Amino acid sequence: MKSLIKEYRIHASIDEIFEALTDPEVIEEWSGNYAEMDARPGGKFSFWEGSIYGVNKEISKNKIVQSWYDESWETPSKVTITMEDGGDVTLLKIVHINIPDGSLESTREGWDLYYMGPLIEMFED
Repeated sequence: MKSLIKEYRIHASIDEIFEALTDPEVIEEWSGNYAEMDARPGGKFSFWEGSIYGVNKEISKNKIVQSWYDESWETPSKVTITMEDGGDVTLLKIVHINIPDGSLESTREGWDLYYMGPLIEMFED
């Protein structure tokens, strides 16, 4: 199993980022796809027509912890998203662990191209 750490500086408040990560309507806005998100501990989520899905383990304004499945993975990985408020800039850190060995590069690219990239672009417009 592999792990990765990604950091992003997003020109938005921590409240705006939290909403963009937990409100299904806002997720659909930046992702361009239907999203399901029950933003409570134990709540389920599903993105990109079910290709990514899982369970929210912990949710607060500064931290989101999820059991994360890719449709091709047999066991879940774990994603921890932490956010540090910098006023008009939020430092967002992703720690993604238990990634299957052959999926590390595609997972790294997925965070940049399909998840965080579009979310960041939404705030830059």
